[in-house]
Amino acid sequence: IRVSYTPDAVTPAVTELTLGLILDLFRDISYCDREIRNGNWSRPVGRRIEHSVIGMLGFGRVGKGVARLLSSFRPKQILVNDIKDIQKDILLFREKFGLNIRFAEKEEIYSVSDLVTVHMPLTSETRGLVNRDVLHLFRKDAFLLNTARGEIVHENDLYDSLKNREIQGAALDVFSEEPYKGRLRELENIILTEHIGSCSVDCRIAMERESAEEALNFFEGKKLLREVENYDGEF
Repeated sequence: IRVSYTPDAVTPAVTELTLGLILDLFRDISYCDREIRNGNWSRPVGRRIEHSVIGMLGFGRVGKGVARLLSSFRPKQILVNDIKDIQKDILLFREKFGLNIRFAEKEEIYSVSDLVTVHMPLTSETRGLVNRDVLHLFRKDAFLLNTARGEIVHENDLYDSLKNREIQGAALDVFSEEPYKGRLRELENIILTEHIGSCSVDCRIAMERESAEEALNFFEGKKLLREVENYDGEF
């Protein structure tokens, strides 16, 4: 069975959602909305990207897109980790965007970042990667953000960390089982969205158009433009 997919079609929408969730976490936007609806007015004091260290697990299409968007905010530092050699990409981002960005081991990212954002594929190596042991390495005022694949984050371990205030907060757009009905809904210090990373009008149209084009290429005996080869992950 030949498989083709449309990763480039959705990248802009996922990167913009990720940036939106970073701002939401840092400035308590969703929390303030709930506060007003409940008759409260606490005016929480947040933090700015410019003074923050952003950790990135994965530096592929989406990771690079998020870094480009973050360049306008001039973060204090971006630490990235990827299984591929990304030194040339890092050098490009330093020179082209003026970012203070470098490769870092995962343990350093966990321990020093104000926010860790996940942009990895789901594989046998990444399933359950962010678990209790990893979350214990986070700073107590740090955030976790996942717009990649739900099963990369161990949801029960994240629940315990958030409930016990071992980390400050989290935002998830993806879950192990969807629609999500789990315990994380009980907590105030997490933002939950409905796997809407690709859900912008233009990106959904692009997905459908590129899928149709590939189907036509297949039936007409033409070369598939986006064929998946030797992929050991999960869609």
